[in-house]
Amino acid sequence: MTKLTIILFVFVLISSCSKWATLGLKEHDFDGKGDHIVWIQVAGLAPEHFAMLKFYDGGDSAPVSLEKSSCLGSMWSYNLYNLRPKASEGFLSQALGSKNIKSSCSDIDRDPVWSFFQSTGYSVGAFFSQNIEKESTNYLTCSESSKLFKDSWVWKRDRKKKSKNTFHYQESLMTESPSVMSDKSCDKKGCVVEFATHVKKVWSTFSKEKRKTFFIIRDNQFRTLLKQKKVLKARERLLEIDELHSFFLKMSKKKKITLVVSSSSVLKVDFPRMGKDWAKFEKKGKGFRHQSPSLNSYLWASGTGAENFCGFYNEAEVYKRFLWLPEGTLIQRFGF
Repeated sequence: MTKLTIILFVFVLISSCSKWATLGLKEHDFDGKGDHIVWIQVAGLAPEHFAMLKFYDGGDSAPVSLEKSSCLGSMWSYNLYNLRPKASEGFLSQALGSKNIKSSCSDIDRDPVWSFFQSTGYSVGAFFSQNIEKESTNYLTCSESSKLFKDSWVWKRDRKKKSKNTFHYQESLMTESPSVMSDKSCDKKGCVVEFATHVKKVWSTFSKEKRKTFFIIRDNQFRTLLKQKKVLKARERLLEIDELHSFFLKMSKKKKITLVVSSSSVLKVDFPRMGKDWAKFEKKGKGFRHQSPSLNSYLWASGTGAENFCGFYNEAEVYKRFLWLPEGTLIQRFGF
């Protein structure tokens, strides 16, 4: 057998045994966890809501950014006490890995999932939408609630007159030590700076200053606007959410990012059946009807580790899927 024949044989053998690292028809990196983990929590969101970005006047059928996710998960959103829990309760279940949620201080009986990343060198940050506290009133008076974001940087879209720490995308965005900061552009009437603009600026600064980050973004405004039948404003909010997703997808080409978007307390909407009715539906809410919250919520994942979130599971399992590694190192360390 000649040397050339041997080389060709080895090449064919290697080629036959190799395969592309893909997931959902897309190239995919299966190597552990991202250096930057971004978790966007959107109350009420469902895949069918993407129709709002496709069928409006001037819209097209091109995929929205969320449709480009590598993995889709469907979750049972019930807990031990309620078949249709509030969004704040659902997100707490996802973060704590617990079904024992009854909207009381006793719910916060363990550390959230990001605390484990914190113990391995990640810096934790959280950005809350303007009306987040209205959705979390049952936990505001809990002394345990401080454990959720202990030693974390927190940006809030509400402005209290006595707020010492404030932020603005044209000025300071974070302090040297972990603290809670209020949006300088907000007052009782609303916020001047767009939600997506501030999130992108804050994260860019945060991820630049910190080597590894776990960044939580929570928005309840989309669900609130849908429930109020403010369809046009709800679509504008959804555009911002999709804009954020697109931004982080682009950033994943420069940095190793795990990107997760999850919903809870999904609001099912009866959309128009005919295209000609869509304009009236958007502008005046004509024919708008929403049903009781769905028994299911959803999760979209992209980037390193996205494969962990595929499938059908309970909301409380999101916690474990953030931590899981094929080699079992995190499972053994944290008792799974």
